[in-house]
Amino acid sequence: MSRVRKLFGQVFWSHFLVVLTAFAGLQTVFRFLDESKLTTDAYTLTDALFVAVSALPFRLYQDLPYITLIAVSTGMGSLAQTSQITVLRNAGLSKVRLFAILATVMSPLYFLSVAAAEFGVMNAEQMSRTYKQERRGGSANQLWSRDNAFIVFVSVGPDGTIERWHELEIEEQRWRLASHLAADEAQFSDRGSIKFLNNSRVRFEGGNVATNEELQYETFSSYERSTELVPRVISLQMRDRELLTLTELIEMFRFSDRHQLNGAEFERLLVERLSAPLTLVALAFLGFQTAFGSWRSGSTVQRVFVAIGFGVLYKYCAELTGPTVALLGVSPLLGVAIPLLSVLVLSRYIARAPA
Repeated sequence: MSRVRKLFGQVFWSHFLVVLTAFAGLQTVFRFLDESKLTTDAYTLTDALFVAVSALPFRLYQDLPYITLIAVSTGMGSLAQTSQITVLRNAGLSKVRLFAILATVMSPLYFLSVAAAEFGVMNAEQMSRTYKQERRGGSANQLWSRDNAFIVFVSVGPDGTIERWHELEIEEQRWRLASHLAADEAQFSDRGSIKFLNNSRVRFEGGNVATNEELQYETFSSYERSTELVPRVISLQMRDRELLTLTELIEMFRFSDRHQLNGAEFERLLVERLSAPLTLVALAFLGFQTAFGSWRSGSTVQRVFVAIGFGVLYKYCAELTGPTVALLGVSPLLGVAIPLLSVLVLSRYIARAPA
């Protein structure tokens, strides 16, 4: 059995490295061509090349399931063409046993897919986007969020400083507007509080804002209160959801749950990334089926195009199912299960249908 594992390991990893290199080259070239169209006096071709290269780890992380699919299809197909799969089957090894051996060979990818979602990859893409924004000239980012009884609007400048802070205080028992505060400057302390400088506040009596007589205007130099909307949380909320690590997704989901915000997107991404090993196994099983029956006679080029076609089908299915499930308000586990089940159904069809 160790010889079979060694054989599968040599074949799979050699094909995986070839496909990985091809994807890396294509991603770099196409990204550089896209970025080169945006060049200016401040954003040069050198900057475009740096952005293309620094964004590569994140692109390869996204393409990992399809790289695995193509590597398994071409690798196992090469063994089928030389009748080595037939010899192993005649030796008493079933298709299930052979795939189990292949799955153990691929085990480093399972750990890599989860570790990459936590360490390095997301930060590299964030660095690439930040660098591009700084070179091309950044603009202020704006955020609406919740902080206990306050609905908050924050404007953050390109350098990370808070330019404007507005908050509406809500009386939660009656769910009515209590006050509005506008501040030119906000300072955070290590003890979980925020101090507003040069600010003004309007209080609404009785929750009615119909006339000026029912408004109370206040202006003061400083005002301090406790807050959970600390700089780290503000930064995470302004960042693209897909660039959050596993730890950050958990943190933002818990924050959203505490403050009655919609955390479905954080939950969906978290479930998708934690289930990445299952996705790799499912797509590997799909590619493995092309080494049997009439599919085994296909050339390497044919296998590559067939695997790409299967990958595109899975990609569209996953991209449509995830948001749809979130929109319907059901468990994100269903958004992961449906694409995986579609892969298993397609695998069963391939095992029976002619090439």
